[in-house]
Amino acid sequence: MKVKVIKRYNDVVLNKIKEKDEIFEASKERAEHLVKEGMVEIIKEGKEMQK
Repeated sequence: MKVKVIKRYNDVVLNKIKEKDEIFEASKERAEHLVKEGMVEIIKEGKEMQK
């Protein structure tokens, strides 16, 4: 799932500093955790994200 960084943070799983506006792939579970922490927002992708 694609996510966009909304706040600079040190990603301990990837062992990298993620900069604001950076876009990267994350698992659904990881993306949901980062959203709850206020670090990223999920980028909607076509049909798979529609309800």
